[in-house]
Amino acid sequence: LQDILQTTNKSLVNRVLGNFSAEYRLLPDLTLKSSIGVDQINTKQNLYEPSTTSAGYALQGYASVGTVTATSWLNENTVVWAPTVGGAHFFNVLAGYTTQVTNDQEAVASAEKFPNDLTSFNNLSYGAVSVLPSSNAHKSVINSFLGRVTYSYQHKYNVTISGRADGSSVLGANHKWGYFPSIGLSW
Repeated sequence: LQDILQTTNKSLVNRVLGNFSAEYRLLPDLTLKSSIGVDQINTKQNLYEPSTTSAGYALQGYASVGTVTATSWLNENTVVWAPTVGGAHFFNVLAGYTTQVTNDQEAVASAEKFPNDLTSFNNLSYGAVSVLPSSNAHKSVINSFLGRVTYSYQHKYNVTISGRADGSSVLGANHKWGYFPSIGLSW
């Protein structure tokens, strides 16, 4: 109970999500759709474990301040052709391309051996021992090509063939792409 009451561990998260899409009918049976979305996260964490807690006892007090910033955006573009032939044959053909980019950065600074608990995490230089700060950054990109063909006879007998190819920057040099075909039948 003392650890819970005396440890300060606070995180402040600011997040912004946004999405915009537009659809345009090029021909009566041909539609183009494009969308873009953004996810922005900023996090700040403050931690202080005084020497009276089990985690801070051996270190004579421990304080840490960290930040994480992450931005991800996604762009999707599709074109759909949906003709009807003779009132009984219904087609829906979709082709598309998507890309997603994620960037994140983090940094942490901390200190140990605080003479008292006056400044908590607000003055790391007050600690007698500085812990080596750390930082990190990461970027990843995913690109995808996708397609789907659906045929329906009188909305009773249906066949769907689809496939996609996904490529990722985080995969090995000789294995950047994965291919995922599928077929579906229904009655």
